[in-house]
Amino acid sequence: MPTTPASQPPLPPPMEIPTLEDLALAHKDPETSLQKVIRKSKQQPLVPLGVFVTCFALIGATRGIRNNNKSLTNFMFRLRVGAQGFTIVAMLLGTLYYKDSNYERYMKHGEEGAEGAGKAPVKTKEDMEREKRALWFLALEEEEKRLKRQQQLEEVKRKAQDAFEKEKKDAAAA
Repeated sequence: MPTTPASQPPLPPPMEIPTLEDLALAHKDPETSLQKVIRKSKQQPLVPLGVFVTCFALIGATRGIRNNNKSLTNFMFRLRVGAQGFTIVAMLLGTLYYKDSNYERYMKHGEEGAEGAGKAPVKTKEDMEREKRALWFLALEEEEKRLKRQQQLEEVKRKAQDAFEKEKKDAAAA
């Protein structure tokens, strides 16, 4: 009686290499939307000012349209365009200005900036690069192990298929 090859266990899925952002998100407390808005407003205080002026101008233009006051409407629309331009410029300049100081503060005190002065310092760029390299090597080793297991399973499968074919020939010859 011919035997069939034993069922093979499924191959594990290929391992994804974690990024530094993935690791940071895994250890970070979730932040609510309000907390994020407050934090960003503290980082760049001119942006919320521009948003509020834009909203004020839009509401004023709506009132001008309702009251059929064309001069107020035109003034408010022009104010809205100016406020939007101011907001965009504030975002760009704030990002350029605060980028270096925020990075230095982050490296010294952690994410909370000066308020986090009592906390342990954050890793340096060199530490992060070493950790990234170590994670990369670990991921490569895992991938190598997975490929070896896959090759071993294929070899067992091939041997079982050869044995099955040989047994089939022997049964046909007998």
